[in-house]
Amino acid sequence: MYANAMDAHDATGAVDLVDIGSPSLRTLHATVLGEQDGLFELRIDEKDVTGPAVGGLVVINWIHHEHPRVSATVIERDGPFLRAMERRRKARDRRVFPRVVGGIPLRYRIVHTREAEVVTARWMAGAPDAAPASEWRHPDPFMNFSATGLRFDDEPLAEAGDILLCELGVGGRPERWRAVATVVRLIPIQGAHEIPGASHHVAVMFIDAPTALTEALEAYTLQLQRLTLA
Repeated sequence: MYANAMDAHDATGAVDLVDIGSPSLRTLHATVLGEQDGLFELRIDEKDVTGPAVGGLVVINWIHHEHPRVSATVIERDGPFLRAMERRRKARDRRVFPRVVGGIPLRYRIVHTREAEVVTARWMAGAPDAAPASEWRHPDPFMNFSATGLRFDDEPLAEAGDILLCELGVGGRPERWRAVATVVRLIPIQGAHEIPGASHHVAVMFIDAPTALTEALEAYTLQLQRLTLA
């Protein structure tokens, strides 16, 4: 099988092959040997791999060039070799951590620059915050997020460069994590908006966040992507 590879196209090369059917969305190192009319010929470059099976869904992500990401169905499998038929393709997200939309319960408050170093250190050490409850904001949890930051809708109370104390959850998980973020930019919301008082998109980047939070956001990202790719 596959003694004669397909004619090589720009699609050939090293890829991450995501097995959508595996419980943890296992990612395999693989090589695209050729592609013709949406039919991809691949070789899995790992030993003793059982999946993906015929009929299973995979996502092909190119490592070294900007080929669009491809969702495909495995139609033939022989050891490390497989053929997969394209179902759809999507332009590559250029971020290291793709940004998606989901439920992120969040409360945050702005920290004055003169006290930022002391207050943020105490916050990340788990100390109680002395600020009154009125200083804490609770934006709508349906927001844009990645493992490195958030974009939520709120009033323009902060400015670019401001430091925020954050406490957030991920999806339906019961845990709450603390983090420190900086405001990257505020973007006016065009037209009417369903959240009263929310006139701007507030984009923030984490500058201090626990590993457990990053891992939870990455897992939630994969979970939501799995729903859209299936």
